[in-house]
Amino acid sequence: MSNTPWFRLYSEIMDDPKVLILPEALRWRYVTLLCMKCKGILESMPLDEIALAMRVSIEDAEYTLSELCKRNLIDKDMVINGWEKRQFISDLKDPTATERMKRYRENKRNDRNATVTLRSPESDTDTDTDKQIPPLPPKGEKCAQVPQDLPDWIPTDLWTDFVAMRKSIKKPVSPAVQRQAVKTLDDLRNRGSPPEKVLEQSILNCWQGLFEVNHEKTGRKPNQNSTLSTIERVRLANGFTADGREIREIKPVSATVLDPYDRAVR
Repeated sequence: MSNTPWFRLYSEIMDDPKVLILPEALRWRYVTLLCMKCKGILESMPLDEIALAMRVSIEDAEYTLSELCKRNLIDKDMVINGWEKRQFISDLKDPTATERMKRYRENKRNDRNATVTLRSPESDTDTDTDKQIPPLPPKGEKCAQVPQDLPDWIPTDLWTDFVAMRKSIKKPVSPAVQRQAVKTLDDLRNRGSPPEKVLEQSILNCWQGLFEVNHEKTGRKPNQNSTLSTIERVRLANGFTADGREIREIKPVSATVLDPYDRAVR
């Protein structure tokens, strides 16, 4: 009995005409004979045991062996043709072949792993304080960024709220708008309006512009229509109220003086 629980089956078997011409059932029975040959029990097995190994009747086993002999896959003495040519002597007779192959594969695997240099955590010179990565914002949100060139006399928190308000009314602050807004805030500051009050005023009223805070002193107020939508402004310009009602002019009724004849007739 062979000490090797496996045998070599080559891919050429799928293209071998001798095997391809066999019915599908006979191909599997042929593989069963190869397995019995690997165990070293094929030549000594009686026909009934061969039939049992193939899971067929004795008549089907006889038919199978006859067909395999016709295709020159086995001979009349139950010898597998070409077996020694395809199986190595070391596989069949060397009891240490399996162990040697195992050691060979382990050595090859170790050689491949040796080319990878592992870096231990202790060798890393970076510390947590050297590089701090800011946390990511929640999904779907963006961090409110304060421009680096924003003057220090403008409160950053109010400026951030002003930018967010402008974005909510579909009037985002571009770099050019930012420069103009800073210039306006500086001008209003020189005229007595604190930047924080100006920003608070625009944020609370959802104004896209920046205006003086002390209206009584200047005598000017922000345009009352600045908070209206485009369609509301069009309505006001065409004789309608902001909610769409028509504005009708009420004309005074003139008194008609009737002469005495007309009075008599009536």
